[in-house]
Amino acid sequence: GIENVSLYLRSHEEWSWVPETPRLIVYNLGYLPRSDKSVTTLTKSTLLSLENGMGVLAEDGAICVTCYPGHAEGEREAAAVLEWAARWDVETYVWSKEKSPFVLFCKKGKNGL
Repeated sequence: GIENVSLYLRSHEEWSWVPETPRLIVYNLGYLPRSDKSVTTLTKSTLLSLENGMGVLAEDGAICVTCYPGHAEGEREAAAVLEWAARWDVETYVWSKEKSPFVLFCKKGKNGL
């Protein structure tokens, strides 16, 4: 089994209820493959979640975001997430091909978020 992992079914905007300080926050943005592609994550709530998540993240923590720019809202959201990450002095790693899903990894630390 997996130890030291907690899963919560909540909106990604909500962080005030978190019972302990997370060291890793993982986002899988976009839509659920093989499902209704009109149901997506939204730029506005994602940016609010990133800001709120940053506020509760441990000093040595990290935020990992997988973006899906292959549809209209996903493209707007991916651009906004990259812009959000560029505001911070973070170690940022992006693996990407145009219009392909990509991973953004932001490590918090003395020069981080």
